[in-house]
Amino acid sequence: MAIVFTCDKCGKQLSVSEEFAGKKARCPGCNATITVPVDSLRGQEPAPGTAYGASAKIGASLLDGGIKTVLPTLAKFAIPVGVAIMLLISLINGIMVAGVMGVQAEISELRKESKEPPLRSDYSSGEEFSGALKTYQERVKESEKKREDLEKDRDARGRALLGSMTWRVVLLVLAYLLAFGGCTGLFLLGSESERQCGIIGMLLLVISMAFTLPPTLLSMFSLFSLQG
Repeated sequence: MAIVFTCDKCGKQLSVSEEFAGKKARCPGCNATITVPVDSLRGQEPAPGTAYGASAKIGASLLDGGIKTVLPTLAKFAIPVGVAIMLLISLINGIMVAGVMGVQAEISELRKESKEPPLRSDYSSGEEFSGALKTYQERVKESEKKREDLEKDRDARGRALLGSMTWRVVLLVLAYLLAFGGCTGLFLLGSESERQCGIIGMLLLVISMAFTLPPTLLSMFSLFSLQG
């Protein structure tokens, strides 16, 4: 059955299917937003001159209005979700890379330490020289043991980082696509101000990729070289 009612803005008489009762629509006559009444001339035929195509137009307006309302909302939701995932993955990458590089820095410091043995001419007696030589040998052994442990730690951290790289790269790509899709949705379906926000968001994402991708690639090459 049809619901027949009059637009309170332009006075145009309209007829819609009862499934649209209580929902918002746009009047095909004046393009104003109206609410379809729940009970208004239910079951009556439209007055003479009323286009039966108005029902289809109202239905299309409802669907079109729903899409234009829901999609920008989804786009606004997609942008912060995508950015949050990007920040989380970047933070995880930064922590893991910093851990590997920190261990490598300790190894480099150990290698730089002086390892020259004591000279006999620097000691007045053989006993003092023997004691200094023994201390030197113990220090070298401890340094070597510490360096070996640090190298094992570095290799383990590197394997963990490279081993989990696939899923983190996939998540990062999906996050960029999600945020970029949200910005595109705002640009295509949003209001004037939302379109401007969508354009700015897309530019910021491109700049972000330009600044974050090269350091990430360099870090990955560094890790591969350490593993090699």
